[in-house]
Amino acid sequence: MIIPEYIKPGDTIAVTALSRGMEDDVEKARFLSARSQLEALGYKVRFTENVFTTNDRYGRSSPASEKARQFNELVNDPEVKAIYSAAGGDFLAEILPLIDIEAFKAHPKWIQGFSDNTSILYYLMTKGDVATAYGANFGDFGMQPWDRSVTGGLGILEGTLKEQTSFDPYQDG
Repeated sequence: MIIPEYIKPGDTIAVTALSRGMEDDVEKARFLSARSQLEALGYKVRFTENVFTTNDRYGRSSPASEKARQFNELVNDPEVKAIYSAAGGDFLAEILPLIDIEAFKAHPKWIQGFSDNTSILYYLMTKGDVATAYGANFGDFGMQPWDRSVTGGLGILEGTLKEQTSFDPYQDG
């Protein structure tokens, strides 16, 4: 299995909406807070065009072809070292046939998210033989203080956490 290069301060973390985009002011404020907090740690944070968009009443950030195009561009961008998903939702699986798996294998990088993101994490791991990380969606970094699941997810991408243990059965707040 290919283990992507661990991220470090100075690296670029990209955020894309593979399923649902952020629609309301509270979600947008949380994302801006998340970006500020990661930038304070020394990371560069880049949002794709679809992070703050909604394509239709079903909650897609954008059409499947657009979501896949933006994801594939991030994969091929040598400055991007990790990709976080904006959110879960219901429509991520529609992009899987459009993912350039050969490019992902040639340019492996950490991908993290949860909920609907399970489908792309599983796909990239099994078809590309590249490690992925089931963990925080980007907005989770907008909280203060960060939950152990959020710091642990970042720790996996940084290579500082090698073993994960069980979490409490739920998060409050």
